[in-house]
Amino acid sequence: MKVTIIGAGLAGLACARRLTDHNIPVRIIERSPSIGGRVQSRTIDGFRIDIGFQVLLNAYPALQLLPELASLPAYDFPPGARIMLEHRLHTLSDPFRNPADALPSIITPVVSIQDKLLLWHLAAELNRRPLASLWDEPDQTILRFLTRRGFSNGAIELFFRPFVGGITLDESLGTSAAIFKFIWSMLSKGIATLPAGGMQSLPDAMAAALADKNVDILLGRQVTALTANDTRWSVQTDSERIESEIVVLATDIWSLGDFVPNVEPPRYRSQRTLWLTIDRVVDCGPSLILNPDRQSPFMTVAPMHAVDPDRAPKGKSLFAVTVRADHFLDTTDEIVQSFHQAMQRNKVISASDRIGCIADQTVQKAQFVQEPNHFRMRKFRAALPNGLYVCGEHLQTSSINGALESGISVADEIVRTLSSRE
Repeated sequence: MKVTIIGAGLAGLACARRLTDHNIPVRIIERSPSIGGRVQSRTIDGFRIDIGFQVLLNAYPALQLLPELASLPAYDFPPGARIMLEHRLHTLSDPFRNPADALPSIITPVVSIQDKLLLWHLAAELNRRPLASLWDEPDQTILRFLTRRGFSNGAIELFFRPFVGGITLDESLGTSAAIFKFIWSMLSKGIATLPAGGMQSLPDAMAAALADKNVDILLGRQVTALTANDTRWSVQTDSERIESEIVVLATDIWSLGDFVPNVEPPRYRSQRTLWLTIDRVVDCGPSLILNPDRQSPFMTVAPMHAVDPDRAPKGKSLFAVTVRADHFLDTTDEIVQSFHQAMQRNKVISASDRIGCIADQTVQKAQFVQEPNHFRMRKFRAALPNGLYVCGEHLQTSSINGALESGISVADEIVRTLSSRE
């Protein structure tokens, strides 16, 4: 075998897909019984849920390099969000991209006119700029960046903390401003979507494309040893030995220590999501709902049934509710009760609605901590012998795009190396 990839998450699948574009033989080994890593979906009682609340930003550059992902059917979240405040939901959207919400967005008192102008100006500015330029500026925290841009404390507390905090899993806004600028650029150029069939559709689409190229994905195979033999590598699994000219380690960074010494894993953030149901269709619109009350256990509410009608059985509703890190130890019942009270208070549901919880998920190591200047230090520092490569989101941004880009980048490097030998 020319290339063996260890790991069938998004990075490993993307690496294999890129290699097949150059007709390079490749095989993938995955220790779990399924592909996709943390990007997976499942069905419970007719409700389609993901492993943690995730969305796909359709402007991600890596998607455009993988045709099966660029053309993936998806349902759109409207630009902007709705904010819980003073016993009602206030709409804050982009009036140029979402004319239906233009008037409510303009007249809402939650965010000042000056803040709205700053928001729209920032979106227009980032939309014009090349992506590469976002990483070259002196870095700072998101909070400091927003403050320096002139946003008021009200806009930061009511909108940015729950919205951006929900994306970065960091409500303190201490994450790198480069991450914020990248996210805002993606939201300015495109939109947040839910792939039809759930997030599992991403790895499934790449696996189908690999199957068309006769690429084997060996599931449930644990790699027990990795040794170099002259110009080749020997990959020993719990069932067979595979000889390969090149090996790509596409595992998560916390597993890299099994193969590469002196790997220092980063700190990480976890995510807790409750998947809540109601036995009727709640007509609340498809926008993401933000809860800026930092004493409340939940931060965002995504009405999944209103975005993708196939997410819930006919006549029922499904909500993905993200929990604040300070409330990870709260019981499911406590969070459900708080959700019921807040949604009732904001006139989204009624007192008679019964809330069901079909899943209470905590995804450990959902994202690694991305502090300011992280992107100036993201190169893999361990020395690698010839023929051994590493890819994964830890070398890019902690995101779907980061995982895909890393796999593509390593594949391109392998193509250049093989071409130079010919």
